[in-house]
Amino acid sequence: MLSGSISNTEINEELRSGLYGKKILIHNKPNMQDVIQACLTTFAGWNVRVANSTLEGVPQAILSQPEAIIVEFCVGEIDGLRFLKQLRTPPDTP
Repeated sequence: MLSGSISNTEINEELRSGLYGKKILIHNKPNMQDVIQACLTTFAGWNVRVANSTLEGVPQAILSQPEAIIVEFCVGEIDGLRFLKQLRTPPDTP
């Protein structure tokens, strides 16, 4: 093993601890959701939540504070740039 490399045991411990658990995939085509989610889960070890639209993804992202969001650029109601702008805008507080 190279110095500075992470062992499989360390990776498995991180997976169990939930460090890889905060990812959201936003895509409006169920078959693509399945393929992308399977690849990210199998090859990257991510636990991926799926949203069917940016309107569904915004509240999920605000509530769960994911480490990564994978979004189809033109997913429907809100394009990718507007989606990012909404995420960066702090929500109104009562």
